[in-house]
Amino acid sequence: MNKGDAMTRDNKLLRALVVCLAATALIAGACTDGSDDSGSSAGGDAFLSDDAAEATFETRPSMGQVTVTGTEAGTEITLFDQSGQAVESSETDSEGALIFREVEPGTYRVATTDGDDQVASGDIVVPTEEESLPEQDFYEGQTLEPGYTYIETRDGTQLSASVYLPGPIDEGPYPTVVEYSGYDPAKPGSNLLEDNADKLAELGLDADELCSTLEFLCDAPAQPSSIIAIAMGYAVVSVNVRGTGCSGGAYDYFEPLQVLDGYDVVETVAAQDWVHDNKVGMVGLSYPGISQLFVARSQPPSLAAITPLSVMDDTVRGLLSPGGLFNKGFALTWADEVLTKAEPYGQGWEQALVDEGDTICEQNQKLRGQNVDVTELALSFDHYPKELGDWYNPTLFAKDINVPVFLTGAFQDEQTGGRFGHLWDAFENAPVVRFTLWNGAHADGYAPMNLSEWKAFLDLYVADQLPTMPAVMNLLAPVLMADVFGAELALEPVPYSEYATVEEARAAYEAEKPVRLILESGGDPDQPEPRAEPWSSASISGHRSMWLRCPSTSVRMALSPRPSRPPATNPPPATTSMRRWPRRSPSRVTTPEMPSWLCPATAGTRNPTDLPRCSSHLPWRRT
Repeated sequence: MNKGDAMTRDNKLLRALVVCLAATALIAGACTDGSDDSGSSAGGDAFLSDDAAEATFETRPSMGQVTVTGTEAGTEITLFDQSGQAVESSETDSEGALIFREVEPGTYRVATTDGDDQVASGDIVVPTEEESLPEQDFYEGQTLEPGYTYIETRDGTQLSASVYLPGPIDEGPYPTVVEYSGYDPAKPGSNLLEDNADKLAELGLDADELCSTLEFLCDAPAQPSSIIAIAMGYAVVSVNVRGTGCSGGAYDYFEPLQVLDGYDVVETVAAQDWVHDNKVGMVGLSYPGISQLFVARSQPPSLAAITPLSVMDDTVRGLLSPGGLFNKGFALTWADEVLTKAEPYGQGWEQALVDEGDTICEQNQKLRGQNVDVTELALSFDHYPKELGDWYNPTLFAKDINVPVFLTGAFQDEQTGGRFGHLWDAFENAPVVRFTLWNGAHADGYAPMNLSEWKAFLDLYVADQLPTMPAVMNLLAPVLMADVFGAELALEPVPYSEYATVEEARAAYEAEKPVRLILESGGDPDQPEPRAEPWSSASISGHRSMWLRCPSTSVRMALSPRPSRPPATNPPPATTSMRRWPRRSPSRVTTPEMPSWLCPATAGTRNPTDLPRCSSHLPWRRT
């Protein structure tokens, strides 16, 4: 049995155990039928008849899943293995759809449970992850043009996407980035100038005339990172994860199949003729920032670099249940909101496309009834479920990320928290890392002190060019900053632009310390300027920056001024060989389980992956 098979088996055992515990808590009896609240079961007495007629419903195998569509609502369907044994049974939803999850690799058939009038599919092969990987011509065979489109994944699912180029397609290739999340990145572009025509008129400006010079604002992406990237001269491909927007499939929070979709998106985009060097980067703050970590763990060969902004270190212990107490504030609200918007036509823009004749979007809405209620899943556990929770812990899989990483965050992040620093030592195989942290809030990833550094990183590791800042960004930045932060702030000068070659600039970049600390960001400008020594003063009013040297053998941090930029004397470490990640791999935690109230005492451990596995004595459930 391979690791993937073992993990699938362990997850099934975990779910069965949860059902047993729930049943024991409700009645003083034994767990005998293996059923759960979803109405699915292990198949009971269902059998596959030799005389079953050919089914008219459709089936689609995926890695770990089998999807059934086209049945009558409420039809009981059973999944049978190659020997004819029932694996699982459940009823189709109101759209006649059903997804069997956690299916081990192998050959199966799907049939109605009624033995008298039974109909059955032909053989269905559920592949291993390695078997599911398409040939390169699968990616090269997809053509993406500017505007709204779809990207096909390895299991045939169509993901909605919007493509934005900084110029005509025949004037490429262009440096390119991908934004990938369950928000609305794929929503067709909107005319921001027209939407703000009245405000522009007050300034004596005509929206239509401005479109000739600010074309990207007349067809602007829905998400901020994508807007900024296109303004900075990058091509952008914005994609909705499966089960959201107009994308096909069903939503489940960062399930393995969603990660593989991200792999397919990166490879499909990189295969386009208009993509510089056939390599792409990834951008995004918060949700689309976290998604970069998950996609990068799958090691797409054409991924050049990632730039996760305002992210968390661990879904469960860092965001969902910090300190062992269920986060009924942001985490619960966010999960519920994403689920609501993943319902049919839940984001609002899907209906307009369907009304215009988009039959793909219309068809994709029919699997929304199979979305996983991740809120209820989280609430079903009183303690940390190691076999499930470790899959969602970036500090455990960051070692599998083998591309340059630019990661930022705020100490006082009111949404994802301030624990992102636990990731710093976890990127063991990333050839280049740059971390920035500051006093501030969640949205500060878009602050001027960060955008110039962000642009320099993308230029060096995605565009393969000397860092520059387009004049239009310097023009628009004060307006953008005023809208986001309430103050007209200019961008800082782009660093590393003074070198003669990109090789020299990269060498200087990699010679610097990897951690940048910005203190007093957002401070009161009317207060006296704090003493600058022993570190250098900031380049803009209101914050002070310094550089950290973070020894791996101690939690103490030595502060030093930002150093000069001599050429690097040593090349960056070689990347690890391409290797695929095990599905829901076990963590490296070997210490015994400890109660959650002892967790703070472990804050000084050298490696966040060595923290004791903390469990809560208090329930996470909502009250």
